Amino acid sequence: MGDRTRLLITIGGCVVVALFILNLFRVNRPTADGNAATPETHVYTEGVLVSGNANIEPDSFLQYRIDLNRRAKLKGTFQVPGGKPRIACLILTESDFEKWMSGGNYRAATSTGNVASGTISRVLAPGVYFLVLDNRTSKDNPANVELDFTVE
Repeated sequence: MGDRTRLLITIGGCVVVALFILNLFRVNRPTADGNAATPETHVYTEGVLVSGNANIEPDSFLQYRIDLNRRAKLKGTFQVPGGKPRIACLILTESDFEKWMSGGNYRAATSTGNVASGTISRVLAPGVYFLVLDNRTSKDNPANVELDFTVE
């Protein structure tokens, strides 16, 4: 093997090492804050969603966002002591919640209609949902509601 061949092999080896190092930096680029990118972690929504008393003003509603990355069961109860006003309880997907808010046609995963008390138990697929307690049919009376909802 001549000197020229050894020189070409040495240069070729240096080029391979340089390309490897460049590729290493390209793949492990720092983020804008200077740290290496870390994968996004997902947190399961699980446990108590809401428990206690809530006041819903007349012609208004309460909403609770539920973000699920797995199948889960939403179950719970609500009650308006004294029975008035009657409220509706709905579970809506994110897109149906937007339609409901704008007054468009929507499809509830479940709905109680206007009642003084109710129970919900529904298995939900992964996605974003809203638990809505609606007092918009009452124009004068606030609803003091006892709530207990959990995600299992």
